[in-house]
Amino acid sequence: MMKAVMGALLLLPALALADGICTNAESVPEFNICAMEYHEKAFNRLTKTYNQALRKARDSGMSDDNGIDAETYLKESQKLWWKFKELDCLSPVWNFGSTAIGAKEICEADKAYAREKDLRKNYLSD
Repeated sequence: MMKAVMGALLLLPALALADGICTNAESVPEFNICAMEYHEKAFNRLTKTYNQALRKARDSGMSDDNGIDAETYLKESQKLWWKFKELDCLSPVWNFGSTAIGAKEICEADKAYAREKDLRKNYLSD
């Protein structure tokens, strides 16, 4: 009984962060594997959408008053988003203890899903 309670306490920060992701994991290694799979799916989806948005930005021929084109804006915003994601998900709020690896993976994946949604809305909807 005590072992189960201690295990639940170790997973609590990550599970709270996960918002239902990987809640069936019965151990820290299982949780970390699940989180890595979630991360991989999120970034595969983001990469696909980003590449589509990049093509659309490139093909738009649009630029601002200074001659900076839409493709450059998208590339620069993606670099800044990447830095934001990295820093925010390194926060000691969720990056500690035995679940730190999985919690960071889920944090990054959640941000990737949000970014993918924004890219789809801003660049790919007609």
